[in-house]
Amino acid sequence: MNFVRKIISRWPVNGVVLCHVNDINFKMLCKEDEPIANGSFYWGFTKLSLLELTIFSRVCQRSLNIADIGANVGLYSIIGALSNPKAKITAFEPGIENYNRLQHNVELNGIRNISVENVALSDTTGDLAFNESEDGGISVFSSAKREQVELFTENVKQRLVESITLDDWCKRVKEQFDLIKIDVELFEY
Repeated sequence: MNFVRKIISRWPVNGVVLCHVNDINFKMLCKEDEPIANGSFYWGFTKLSLLELTIFSRVCQRSLNIADIGANVGLYSIIGALSNPKAKITAFEPGIENYNRLQHNVELNGIRNISVENVALSDTTGDLAFNESEDGGISVFSSAKREQVELFTENVKQRLVESITLDDWCKRVKEQFDLIKIDVELFEY
């Protein structure tokens, strides 16, 4: 199997990938740079990922206002939106390349109940130093914690992003969330 993975890794996907999670079908753009769509194309989702996405999908069916904090390219936001078209989903993604791909993936699927926000949720409101790979492209390694990004690349660039607390965000938009998914590359701690 390692031989097959090595061969396939030399031909990453470039284009729209059709993804399936149980009875949910959706599309994701991959420009030879995105491990979620690339992996889904070649191997599908792992059993653990499918279990996690299935549970998330079922919880979304009972939720009306969902926050996807650290949305990356939109996998969970899209699953949530397609699981419950009546829900309002706010996808927070401070990484600019990921944010742009997230917007594209939402549009690619014709989803209207996702609001995409280029902001970091944090314990403070203001500017936040955010670290990404200088290599460009989609990153699963972007984080407010530089040491987290340095585990995967030596080429780290830092830029300031808007940061806001969840409480301040809720006051700003005058809404509360009844489901919150958080994946912010160890910035949770």
